[in-house]
Amino acid sequence: MTRPTTLRHGLLSALLAVAAVHAMAAPPSPTAGCAKPRTPEAFEAAFTEATVQRHSLPALTCAAVMSFNAATAAPKSMDLQILALDAQINLLEQIQLQLETQTYQGGDAYEDIKARWALGIRQGKALSARMAKAGSDPMIAGLRIIFDLVSVSSSLVKPEDAYKVASSAIGPLGALIDKNPKLLDGIGEVVLGRLYYQLPETAGGDLDKAVLHFAKAHEINRKQIVFQRWYAEGLVAVGRMNEARPVLARMAAMGEPEPLERQSYADELRAGVGLAGRAGDAALSQELADKRRALLKAFPELKTRAPAAISGHGGADPLTGKAVD
Repeated sequence: MTRPTTLRHGLLSALLAVAAVHAMAAPPSPTAGCAKPRTPEAFEAAFTEATVQRHSLPALTCAAVMSFNAATAAPKSMDLQILALDAQINLLEQIQLQLETQTYQGGDAYEDIKARWALGIRQGKALSARMAKAGSDPMIAGLRIIFDLVSVSSSLVKPEDAYKVASSAIGPLGALIDKNPKLLDGIGEVVLGRLYYQLPETAGGDLDKAVLHFAKAHEINRKQIVFQRWYAEGLVAVGRMNEARPVLARMAAMGEPEPLERQSYADELRAGVGLAGRAGDAALSQELADKRRALLKAFPELKTRAPAAISGHGGADPLTGKAVD
């Protein structure tokens, strides 16, 4: 009469063992370890510490979550809504950049990135819907358009969906800029320029218009390295190499960036190296490469954006073992 009891115990042990394996295999929550500030002062300190780490997806995830929670707790504070939506955009942009340099996609690391992307999209949509009730404030309208664009900018989204959102944004964003030429301190101009630059002609793309908007952004803020890079990118694309080289030279002459801008500097200098080469200036290309190398050496936590495998194999093909070009 003891056999059924023994079988039940054996079955229970097996089920517990399977459950333990599944529990061990479950990836951690993307919000694990995020601070939960209780006071405005604690929130400001924790958010600032997290958002400055543009090289770290966990830190940017925490900034996105903390700001979303703060904005949700104070729905009438438009400043908090703006801060939180900007944090979602920062997170999604860095995920996009990481995916662009991940050659092989799979494994727990890829699932982690997808979870962070879904979190940023979900929180961003809730914030954008809340901000839509604020009326016709141009800054809010511009930020909501930028979120819509960033939300379809990664390989996690179907290309046809991305094209549809991007092409439909040209008109509204252009109208906002016509009324507010310095929208978002020039970010509006550079985003509109990128739409014209990256979309095919059949979807509204136009290289000449792209260069025009990049030039306007550059005039608004000549010290913004992102604006310099895209202005140079547009000039090179239309063959105006003599005009592109001085813009790239200004990139090479820029001083050390603030902590918030270090990752952006490293990324834009990487683009500048290739642009200078395409513009026919090997010496300038080397100067930009040296500047970037020095920055990465001084701050080794920064992402290099070198080709890598998201499943944890570094820059090697997990099947052949050969390095990725």
